[in-house]
Order: sequence, then structure tokens, then C-alpha cells
Amino acid sequence: MPKSLLDLTDELLQHVAFYLHTDNFIPLPSFHPHHFNWASEIDPQVQLDYLSYRSTCMRVKELYPPKDLHVVLKKWDRLIEWTERAPSSILVGVRRLVLDVPPKVSMSLHTAWPILTRFLELLTNLEELILLQTPLCPHKHKVAPHYVRLFLNEVPIYTRDFLPRLKSFSISVRCDYCHEKLEHMFIPAIPLISTLKTSGFFLVEGADAEWSDFHDDTTMPLKTIYTKVCHNYLYESLPHCVHHCGSTRLT
Repeated sequence: MPKSLLDLTDELLQHVAFYLHTDNFIPLPSFHPHHFNWASEIDPQVQLDYLSYRSTCMRVKELYPPKDLHVVLKKWDRLIEWTERAPSSILVGVRRLVLDVPPKVSMSLHTAWPILTRFLELLTNLEELILLQTPLCPHKHKVAPHYVRLFLNEVPIYTRDFLPRLKSFSISVRCDYCHEKLEHMFIPAIPLISTLKTSGFFLVEGADAEWSDFHDDTTMPLKTIYTKVCHNYLYESLPHCVHHCGSTRLT
């Protein structure tokens, strides 16, 4: 009698599952230095074969839960839907997230920030986060630096690690004025951060010191920083960015 899928051992089924889920072949981090300008490898298509495999029978479904999922969010309404309706089994299976949600003129920072952090807290196994656009940006047009400093005064104070397993973090927003704000809002909440992609403000604004303050002066586990330096004063500040880090590589 011919063998069927159900005749295979759990070990062989596991091998099949591994090769069907192509996230297993994408490095962490998946992003690259600024000068490469390659397309993102975060794509929900990578998990489709794995999820189809899970649907073949109850045995496989129970053996292999949703995991290593890629999510790309481009609308605020979808983010709300994920927060309120997504099953916990799916939320805990998300490994990589691209947030590409444009700003909402009618929404204040104090409204958007708690909703966003609540959503991110639900992704307890998130290891990679890329910010392309966020609803936290108020800058429709270029504004004066003094306005940015005033706006930064509204940034909510960090109180908890809402990204406890995140290792790779990329701030690739198109708004230059938001880089500094986003570093201060996110980096202290990432206890395991190992790779950071940003545009230079981290080097002088002390987000690394804030991280250390919130984590009992332990050594920041940051190993690699992908940055682009556009001004001489940022270039001269490069040595200061590793003050609270261990062995850190700048690219």
C-alpha cells in the first residue's frame, strides 16, 4: 500500500515544515546598510506554503503552530484590526514586521503612541522591526529644528520593555526630523537590541545612555549600527555612540 503523509514520523514532518517556511533562509537582520538599497526580504508570501502544509491534517496542525510570520502593515485601520481581532496564536507567531502606516493628521501623538505600543506588546516573539512610515510623524513639510525640540517634549516617558525579544531595529522613515524622536521612544524599550539602522542622530543624542539607565547600567548588547552621516559634527561624534555598548561595528 502506498505511503501517505500521515505515515511519516514527526521528525520527517518537521524537516518538510522547515524547508517549506522560507523565513528559515532569511538572515537576521534582513535589512542592509544604506548604500546597498536592496529590496526588503520581509514578505508575507514566505509563510504561505508552511501555512498550507499546516492545513493538510490535524496532526500537522497540532505539531507545527504558526511561527516566524512576516507582516507588512500599511494602514492604521489594519493595525487596529490586528490589535483587536487577531488570534493570540497568530500574534505570538509574528517574527518580522514592517510598519508603513502614513501619518494621520487628525491623530495626536498621545493617541497614537499607546495604541501602537499595545499592538507591539502583543507580538511577544517579534525579532525584527522596520519603520518606513509611522502615525507618530507630524511633519507634512519641513519644519524648523526648534519645533522638533518642542514636539519631542511631548514624547511619552518610556516605562516598560514593550519589545522584549526584538533584536533588529531599522528606522527608515523618510522624515529626517522623526529619527531622533523614534530613537528615544523605541530604543530604551528593546533590551536585546543587537542591530540598529538609523541616520545618525543616535550618535549624538544619547539614546544609548537612556537604554543603559533603564536597564540597570548593564552593557548594551548592540553589535552593529548601520548609519549614514551627513554632517561633520555627526562624523566627529562617532566614538561616543559606543560608550554604553560592548563590541560595536559601525557601517
